[in-house]
Amino acid sequence: MNIKPFEIESLDTFLNHYEKTLNESGVTPMPLFNLYEPGEFKINDQVREAFSNRFSRSLGEVSWEKIFVCWDDDEIIGHALLRGHRNKFRLHRSTLMMGVEAEHISKGLGTKLLRSIIDWAEKQNTIEYIDLSVFSVNIPAIKLYKKFNFTEKCTVRDAYRIDRKVIDEVFMELKIIGTCSISG
Repeated sequence: MNIKPFEIESLDTFLNHYEKTLNESGVTPMPLFNLYEPGEFKINDQVREAFSNRFSRSLGEVSWEKIFVCWDDDEIIGHALLRGHRNKFRLHRSTLMMGVEAEHISKGLGTKLLRSIIDWAEKQNTIEYIDLSVFSVNIPAIKLYKKFNFTEKCTVRDAYRIDRKVIDEVFMELKIIGTCSISG
């Protein structure tokens, strides 16, 4: 398995992985981690164009995007994505999204992907914070983020009701300029 920066020539392979990952939310053994029901999320031309547009933007432009992917032979099986804000006054912050396909969880890929994207962000000297939100029921993800010293900033209680279950949403951040190290 090989982790490296995403290249636009691999867009179709990435989007196949992205669709598969989003549709695994809440399907055993995966915790609930997004608002799509299994099989609901589909890649279409609009999604393809949005990814292509964001990826073509430079750091410092609104809605820029940087992705690290984990390759297993010719398939992408995991990703860590940083996205710049849509507002030019918030470009010192970025938003993290991650996904590892179900059959590859608990193999350390999340740790490797997160390390890669944080290392890249620290070298940019313009990104001061990495923000994320995570469902409170996604305990493995919360543990991973805390391992990298993300801190909980707030929890929105009863943010969602999915299958009659109350789901809280936890907002976390990592101040990265000169402060990131793995704990424990």
